Amino acid sequence: MSESSETTSPSATDCNRLGIQVEEAEHAQFRDLFSLGPKDRAYIRKAVTSGNWIEASSYDPTYWVHTPLTMNGDIPLHIAVSMQHSSFVEKLVQLMSMQDMEIVNADGNTAFSMAVISGNMEITAILLNKNPGLVRIRGQKDHMLPIQLACKASHPHIVEFLCERISMDTLPSHQDIVLLFFLALNCNIYTVALKLLETYRELTTTTNEKGLTALEVLAQTSIDQKDSPVGYQEILNLLFKFMEEDFSNSEGTSKAMFDAAKSGNILILKLILEYNPNLLTKINGDGQSLLHVAILYRQAAIYRIIRSNGAYKFANMLQVDKEGNNVLHMAAKLVPQVKFGSLINQASILSEELWFEEVETRVPASLKTMQNGEGETPQELFHKEHQTLCERAISELNGMASNFLIVATLMTTLGITAGLSVPAAIEIEEGSIHKRIWYHTFLLSISIGICLSNVGIVLFISAILRSIWKQKSGYISSRLTRITIGHVLLCFALGIMSTFSCVSAALLFYGSSPKWIIYFVAALAVLPVILSYVIYSFSWPLLGHLVLAFCEIPALRLLSVFGIKWSPFYDGLWFI
Repeated sequence: MSESSETTSPSATDCNRLGIQVEEAEHAQFRDLFSLGPKDRAYIRKAVTSGNWIEASSYDPTYWVHTPLTMNGDIPLHIAVSMQHSSFVEKLVQLMSMQDMEIVNADGNTAFSMAVISGNMEITAILLNKNPGLVRIRGQKDHMLPIQLACKASHPHIVEFLCERISMDTLPSHQDIVLLFFLALNCNIYTVALKLLETYRELTTTTNEKGLTALEVLAQTSIDQKDSPVGYQEILNLLFKFMEEDFSNSEGTSKAMFDAAKSGNILILKLILEYNPNLLTKINGDGQSLLHVAILYRQAAIYRIIRSNGAYKFANMLQVDKEGNNVLHMAAKLVPQVKFGSLINQASILSEELWFEEVETRVPASLKTMQNGEGETPQELFHKEHQTLCERAISELNGMASNFLIVATLMTTLGITAGLSVPAAIEIEEGSIHKRIWYHTFLLSISIGICLSNVGIVLFISAILRSIWKQKSGYISSRLTRITIGHVLLCFALGIMSTFSCVSAALLFYGSSPKWIIYFVAALAVLPVILSYVIYSFSWPLLGHLVLAFCEIPALRLLSVFGIKWSPFYDGLWFI
């Protein structure tokens, strides 16, 4: 018995050895990274990239959490943040010291800087909760603070989050404050810019790297008066409140006024004119008045504001720039191409013609024949500037008219054929009142459809006829009006011939058939009308706008009776 027990009972030395072997077996998977080869490093990098914590932790994380895994010097935290693996980042942060989290890669970025640049709020909060000092570590090669990087990347939610975590008056330097302020203005994060302006009043007159003040920066962007961003109106009010106590920056205010007129910023222009109405008589470096700039850049709303200021209006209107151009010469110049965007040529030249006519009716007669420095009258300058654009517009109009002409001809042919064929194919019994009604409806609808198509043919042919662009306005607009009216007539002809003619013919031939056949034919007849209305719906507002444009004053009076406000065609065309 004792012998067996001695045989089966391990000695203390054997137990110790067994314990050592078990411990070594449990920790064999945890190896020092510095003893690993390239394949092991690639394995960990792949696990971090995919966000697989189980695979990554097969190697002891305490050895590799602070070790670069890429040629760019990215530690695992950099990689996990760039791949936006929030749960992986949270596990890594628990194992890292605050110093490990401040490691930068070859680009000069901490993982926190990469998080704010990507705009990931969850990861940003995880990192900042572990190390609040990360907000003061500069990133990227231009050494920006994280809040500045988030602002530059246009992540307002990150910027506002960081603003809540830090105090504006504790930013490292005045240069950082100025940079953040102008970044917030340029990226439309006006709530942050407002907080900075409230804290640092001197930002009102401070300039950025381009020498522009805050008002000049804001004046270069166009903001919808009815839908301005949050904080925009407040920051404008605060700027002008501070400016009222300091008149030393009138030159910068004058420049901001011209920038506002160029961009169409009505809010800033109104505040500037309330702040100092005499600025309305200022001229810019080219000798142009505010009215010159508004007309040149086709800012109809600004043009109407200046026109409503009686005495200043005449002073602006009589001003001549350094090249001898008056305000009508400005209307004759071709608007910068950035204004047109992707408009078709005929729409562009139409708007230009209507704009020139609008300004021409407002200026004194002496300005209409005045020559500029090159000896050109406004009418001659308009023809010269728009010659190429008009030729392209005529080519487009001819193509449109030709296509519509083919359709109108086919519709006329089909209508005549149907009108001659149906009466010969049916016999109307004596006393059959219903058949007589449908027969007369058929003939009447065919006649109306053919008539409308023929009128359209005449209009399309008149638009195609060869002619040269005369040196007068209204040439393109008249052609486009004829094509548009002809197009609308074709739609009416199609609707009448498709519905009334088809339905009445079906009742004549299949009046004794089951009702579902009649309903089916009626549905097929209405389908082309619905499709044409949906596809060519642009023609209806275009036609209405054209009619209103050619009879502006009567139309404005008529619409005002019903309380309807309407913008002239040249004003609304930019947004087509």
